[in-house]
Amino acid sequence: VDSSSEEETELPRIQDPGELEEEPAAARFSEDRTAAANDVLTEEDRELFSYFLPVPGMEEQIVQILQDARKYKGTSITSLRGNLIVQGEEGSGKTVLATSLIKAIQRAVGNEDAKIGKISAAALNRKDFASLVPKIAGGYLIVDKAGELTEETAVRMSKVMERNTQGMVVILEDDSAGIKKAMSLDFSFAKKFTGKVKIPIFTIDELVDFGKSYAHEMECVIEEMGVLALYNRINNIQKLERATTLAEVKDIVDQAIESAESGGLKKLFTKKYNENDYLILREKDFE
Repeated sequence: VDSSSEEETELPRIQDPGELEEEPAAARFSEDRTAAANDVLTEEDRELFSYFLPVPGMEEQIVQILQDARKYKGTSITSLRGNLIVQGEEGSGKTVLATSLIKAIQRAVGNEDAKIGKISAAALNRKDFASLVPKIAGGYLIVDKAGELTEETAVRMSKVMERNTQGMVVILEDDSAGIKKAMSLDFSFAKKFTGKVKIPIFTIDELVDFGKSYAHEMECVIEEMGVLALYNRINNIQKLERATTLAEVKDIVDQAIESAESGGLKKLFTKKYNENDYLILREKDFE
């Protein structure tokens, strides 16, 4: 099981395909739910993608992916199309986004019981891809660090994806260089990936918006001076050679929450919660 601490999600049991049960997943498709598809994200979807929606252009990309999924999923027993690419730099939240997309697609097409697997490209190079398919048929397979796939593996995957996979969706994750390399391995393999979401390098305003969104999800609110302190913390870790990541901002907010929750004589005389019972994160908590 791959479970990097910086990209944990609520998805149940994302597994290495080698650990999955042998029997194929039964995919149940609901015509009513597919027919109800529209261009606007539902409230459930907006909550699911709350980390990313404040970023310009992300909502449009997510909507397009979900539209395509409703169009493709359940229409073929192969994996010829409907497979996805999630591109972003290290720590940008690729797996959070990939698993959120899976949850949204599952709701849209009605196959919530479909199996979900995650495997690194390096591990996949050492396995027989054809033998993995029955264990996750009809489900979703995330391939991390896709740029490490070999040409032999890409060719083999492409051929297997043309057979009966019960419509399994393959999702490749990597940074821009890794995705470019993976797509150059084999043309037949590359053309099967018909959807792509690119997580941009975040501006400091977008990182702060993410921090506020994450704090709200944790039932906390950042006061005005706390927001300024968050700006300062992010500014202090910005580097010319590497963009600040969502994971780093999450760590900063987690530390502030821990500080706000801890005791201390001064805090005994300070209001800890607002009228909605959300923990208040103050300037001091970000220092």
